[in-house]
Amino acid sequence: MMDHPHIAKVFDGGTTDDGRPFVVMELVEGVPITAYCDEQRLGLEQRLQLFMTVCRALHHAHQKGIIHRDLKPSNVLITRCDNQPVPKIIDFGVAKTTHATLDAIGAFTCQGDVIGTPQYWSPEQAGLNPHDIDIRSDIYGLGLLLYELLTGQQPFATETGSAIGILELVRAIRETDPPPPSTVSISDDFAHARQLSSERISRRLRGELDWIVMKCLEKDRNRRFESADGLANDIGRYLADEPVAAGPPSASYRLRKFSRKHRRPLAAASVLVLALVGGTIGTTVGMVRAARAEAEARDHEQRANQRFALAQTAVHSYLAAITEDEELKRSDHHELRLRLLKSAIPFFQQLAAEQPNHPEQILSQAVALGRHAELVRELGDLNAVRASLENAQAILFTIPEGDHEFDGHLELARVKRRLGDLAVDQADTDLANREYRSAVTILEQLIARNPNSQPAILDLARTFNNMGLLIGNEHIQLSGDYFSKSVELLDELSFRYGRTRESLELQSVCLNNLGNHLIERQDYSEANRHLTRALELTNQLVVDDPRSPALTLKRAGLQANLARISEAQNDLSSAQRGMEAAAEAMNSLVKRFPYHTEYRVHWAGIENNAAMLQASTGDPSGALARHDHVVKALNNIPALKRGLYADFLSNAHAGRAAALQMLKRNSEAVEAWKKSIASASDELKPLRESNYAVLLAKAGQIAEAREIITRLESDHSHLVLYNVACVYAILHQKQNLETDAGRAVSMLKQSIQLGYAQRDHIERDPDLESLHQREDYRMLMEHTRLGTTGTTGTTTAEVKS
Repeated sequence: MMDHPHIAKVFDGGTTDDGRPFVVMELVEGVPITAYCDEQRLGLEQRLQLFMTVCRALHHAHQKGIIHRDLKPSNVLITRCDNQPVPKIIDFGVAKTTHATLDAIGAFTCQGDVIGTPQYWSPEQAGLNPHDIDIRSDIYGLGLLLYELLTGQQPFATETGSAIGILELVRAIRETDPPPPSTVSISDDFAHARQLSSERISRRLRGELDWIVMKCLEKDRNRRFESADGLANDIGRYLADEPVAAGPPSASYRLRKFSRKHRRPLAAASVLVLALVGGTIGTTVGMVRAARAEAEARDHEQRANQRFALAQTAVHSYLAAITEDEELKRSDHHELRLRLLKSAIPFFQQLAAEQPNHPEQILSQAVALGRHAELVRELGDLNAVRASLENAQAILFTIPEGDHEFDGHLELARVKRRLGDLAVDQADTDLANREYRSAVTILEQLIARNPNSQPAILDLARTFNNMGLLIGNEHIQLSGDYFSKSVELLDELSFRYGRTRESLELQSVCLNNLGNHLIERQDYSEANRHLTRALELTNQLVVDDPRSPALTLKRAGLQANLARISEAQNDLSSAQRGMEAAAEAMNSLVKRFPYHTEYRVHWAGIENNAAMLQASTGDPSGALARHDHVVKALNNIPALKRGLYADFLSNAHAGRAAALQMLKRNSEAVEAWKKSIASASDELKPLRESNYAVLLAKAGQIAEAREIITRLESDHSHLVLYNVACVYAILHQKQNLETDAGRAVSMLKQSIQLGYAQRDHIERDPDLESLHQREDYRMLMEHTRLGTTGTTGTTTAEVKS
């Protein structure tokens, strides 16, 4: 079954005439991997490279369903080919297959047999049932092999020549954690073979290599690497000076890795600082101005320009390293990113001062200010955002006509779009609309001049998308038009030039927003089509970057939105499966980044939706437990972001209240609704109050319910007015006041006109039952059926509890 250059090949097999089985195998003339490394005096990196090759080979065996079960140095031989070391894994004599049919054919080992070499047993093999093993047993074996390669010793040095020695070894394997490699006393011979002192070897092992080895040697196999390939990848990350997956993600560790990985741009930037402080650039330019021969002056000027270009490249590399590094994008590194970026801005200012009328320097400084604005926006410092963007806008107006005019106008459009985003953050809708329209005007003029400008087309699509988000349900038709324009632009761009990563990411976002818009319009078929496309594009991106947190977040959001469609179509089982998949993805992301606020609040939102579906499918007790967990998790976040993020806590309390109502624990539900109202934003508060009023009306607290709905009658949310209608209908049922019934029908009509078009839900809602015999109610339902009430057909996932 196995065909790999680093696994000994089997050529033939059968049975002799007298019934004896035989196997014809490749002859491997080599020495054990540990002996070879010692004889050749290989250094740490060379040993790790050989070990990675062994991991890849074993991963091939695992993919074929084969578990070795006896990994040790003598079963990993090193032979030579073209004077290069070639590892070969041999002796699959006690291997186990995960294929049931093959395992039945080859099950010659029986309960009680000693399988493998005791010194190289995993805890599972040393347990009561050594047959209950999987590939993670081999991961443990690889950890033992790596331990010996790094230290020259086995982690468990128990004497095995007697029954007592075996028992001690078994106990140690099952119960005792081996010492980390860096704490092992390295022999002088082992250190001498590497031409290093034992102290220096220990220092090299301390940290990442300790973490990798000890992750392999976890007693709980669920905590080991999931595959041999994953182990090899982590070794590769260590060799490339990238953060290893096995290590604790402390801020200082990640910063050290960032500094080492980007040592060249950082060093260049440091040199540049010294050059700027010491006036080196100015001195060089001054030399050009000296009274020398024309040829010598040209030579000096050329050198000055080269040094200037080098300085500019160093600063750009420094800036890119700060803003694009995935590790620094973690929320707990925001302050660090901001400090590093702030330190880059003076470089651009100094460069611009050296060549004050140079368009490229003006443009570079504006780009740096724009990136600074994006970072401080993440931190919530909106005044600093405006200052940076207005500075960028001012200097962009100074770019003269010429080669960089087009790029200057393109950057100006981006600044205008970011100013629109800032106005959205500050709840200034009119200003946001003006800034977005300014950006669109600039971009459309640029595209008219250069129809093939892909960056301008991308930015126009992004701006249309933001405009659609801005107007939302207030102008629902126009909102959909903007989303459709953004998708059409990106489709045309992909058709003409092919897809880039940037266009794929943006297209996925725009399709997602268009899909959400269509859900609001109750056009579920089209919504499903666009959201499915968005998910397909996101999956393409995931193939190239499977561990990307941003893509995991995006895919989970798409899964949740597709689940909303299933829920709206009353396919609750499909909805629950989709929402649970999204919740599981977000849960894995939170485990990887436990201090990342954005991931935690998005997890809370999706987990809350999954819990609500769980309640709807008949498990309110389980849903309540999940809502409690969400509330506790959100309360542990020191400062939730404003707006939508802050409402996750209100939603969690609302979910608790709904579950408590289902469990007939109405007094607790009242308290939960109060907490939901108290934690809601100004925008969400009316909906939460209307939910609460429904509960009060049902509980017979008439005066309190009536006081709330009287205040809410002038609200413009179709959901709020629907709840108000329900309260009036409940009050009519309890007090039989004709005015309440009339108000209920009036509020219901307004709700439908504003977009509440779930006629089937209205007719099934028991809270509206007292209206069913009224002529005005029946006429309203008939008009709704015929589509003559002015409804836009919107709905949301947030319905009356």
